[in-house]
Amino acid sequence: MKKIWITRSEPGASKTAERLRERGYEPLVAPLLTIEPAPKLDRDPSQYQAVLFTSANGVRAFAALSDARLRALCVGDATAEAAREAGFTDVESAAGDADDLLALSQRTLDPAGGPVLFASGEHIAAKIHQSLGKAGYSVDRSIVYRAAAADSIPEAAQEAIEAGGIDVVLFHSARAAEAFTLVVPARIARLFRYVTISRNAAGPLFIPYETAAKPDEESLLATLDRICRRAR
Repeated sequence: MKKIWITRSEPGASKTAERLRERGYEPLVAPLLTIEPAPKLDRDPSQYQAVLFTSANGVRAFAALSDARLRALCVGDATAEAAREAGFTDVESAAGDADDLLALSQRTLDPAGGPVLFASGEHIAAKIHQSLGKAGYSVDRSIVYRAAAADSIPEAAQEAIEAGGIDVVLFHSARAAEAFTLVVPARIARLFRYVTISRNAAGPLFIPYETAAKPDEESLLATLDRICRRAR
């Protein structure tokens, strides 16, 4: 049974682990990131026509800081599902990546209809607020959480490494990939295979990796299936 290291933060890590078990893998839940919500929301949500989310973490953090349930434009289906679970009723999914969310925003939002709020983490790969601003929209970014990176290899992962039991490492974000490169020595990193949910999520990886065909977890796991079959 292949052991798969899940580097993403909770609660997503446990959800991924459940899906891996269903596919016959042995998941190793050893997050390299811990989500730390902002102490307060630095914007008044009532002034915005919509809020943009590029992650489920952003949705949950925003929902914990405010009762406002604006029109929500989400990068993908998982983020849109998180928004609905958090009580948002007017939700649209770009079903893709940041470029798709940018296109959805330009297609459905009116630049004259009021400012747009981008609720994000402290570290972001895509500057969607800047791109929308250049397109004539008034956009404010509010940092609603930070993804604190581990400063050492998690104990569970260290034990698995010493036992020689990790086959593949999954990355759901560039932030996790960056954390990995900072705590895992190159001589160890070369022992594993890697699958990233998107090219952006590869971050600063210096080792070969495979990328999901679409930036969603179903495609990520399909890519994992493919490389594991190939390795038999």
